[in-house]
Amino acid sequence: MSIIEGGGIYIYRSYPNIENCIIFDNESNSGNGGGIYSYITTHTSSTISEQFEIINTKIYNNIANNEGGGIYIRYDRGNYSGQVEHFPKITNSLIFGNASIKGGGIFIKYDSGMSTSAPAYIINSIIYNNSSSGYGGGVYVSSPTTSSSYQMHLYIINSNIYGNDASNGGGICSLYSKLIVTNSILWSNSGKTTPDQIVDINNTKTSLYEPEVSFSNIQYGYSNAAGLPGVSIIASDPRFVNPDFGNFRLLADSSCIDSGTAVNAPLTDIEGNPRPLNNGIDIGAYEIDKDNANNPPIADAGADQSVFDKIILDGNLSFDPDNDPISYQWVITSRYDSNYYETASGLNPEISGLSSGFYDVTLSVSDNSKAVSTDTLFFAAAGKAYTQEQLYQAVADAQTACDLIVSSRDLTILELNEEISTQNEIMSTMYTQDEYDIAVNKAKGDADMFVIPVRVPCPE
Repeated sequence: MSIIEGGGIYIYRSYPNIENCIIFDNESNSGNGGGIYSYITTHTSSTISEQFEIINTKIYNNIANNEGGGIYIRYDRGNYSGQVEHFPKITNSLIFGNASIKGGGIFIKYDSGMSTSAPAYIINSIIYNNSSSGYGGGVYVSSPTTSSSYQMHLYIINSNIYGNDASNGGGICSLYSKLIVTNSILWSNSGKTTPDQIVDINNTKTSLYEPEVSFSNIQYGYSNAAGLPGVSIIASDPRFVNPDFGNFRLLADSSCIDSGTAVNAPLTDIEGNPRPLNNGIDIGAYEIDKDNANNPPIADAGADQSVFDKIILDGNLSFDPDNDPISYQWVITSRYDSNYYETASGLNPEISGLSSGFYDVTLSVSDNSKAVSTDTLFFAAAGKAYTQEQLYQAVADAQTACDLIVSSRDLTILELNEEISTQNEIMSTMYTQDEYDIAVNKAKGDADMFVIPVRVPCPE
């Protein structure tokens, strides 16, 4: 649905728990909060003590034409002391595929008439593939002034922020706020700079505003504006099972396993598994039993080949270390024909009707957990097979026919014969004649048969 603010849910000075819900395909067409809009204040009544929490909820494919594509939270503390606090908390939730101008996934704004800071929490949650045309593809947090007395402290604990995009601050963008990031993974977020996982746009670069990042996996690593590094930062690939399919569990060889800190870590992970399961807390939203963790399959597409007009692909050398069943997906493209794109599945698919040219093949092998590995091969296709006598005729005819494989002005018969091996096996010699790539092959077992897959222009 499409309304001014709070496309899915509109909350004003209330403190509900949103739990076990799915909020999707909503739009705030001229305001904030495509999925959820929440305006939270302190309260004078001591009987109202609930926190505003989003728990075990999916929020996806929502749009805000201003701020907070998935979630918009405005926390207004007012200017009265002694009131009951309602700090926002997002736990065990998935926020993905949302879009806005600021804070594609989550936008948190702190307003205060009091000289005091306030916390907000994102715990055991995954924020991925959100986008912002401005700041903060995954998360945007802002506070009202440069004074630390009016500052939002955003704690991001055991969470994954992945694949978000913005013009600035692809992962997280902070304005006059304090970020405390612990046991979390920020990877593949993009913006106008590299790295763009965490961007602090405070005008005053002091320790009061600099993010505190520790025991986390940050692409390209992390150092603050003063050049001081984070604490116990891992910069290597976190090794998710398959983030393209939304599977952010860790593979058995991930450096994030047992590398977190127990300080402020939740007692369970996003699925309710206890923390820790092994020798320490894992970084990220999932806790993994390393002894029983999934190992990805190993893809092997076989050796490069030279063929005529068909190829039989062979994935027999692929295997799964856990002996799980695996599936095979092949993609075949031509180096010379950008419109050629073929797919196939199975262990030994056959691709026929190939024209003369060079081809690239990518094999993707996946297991039951959708863990994927890939391998590639190259092959040269003749499209036709010529005897030596036919080859001479083909060269002569190539002056007037545009479907033949070689032109006498590009490669003479004498040069051709000098390049062909005398061994009874497929041999390939790659070299450039003028502007064309030329592969000369001898077909196994037949001294009179030659394969010449080349690209040549159609004679005018």
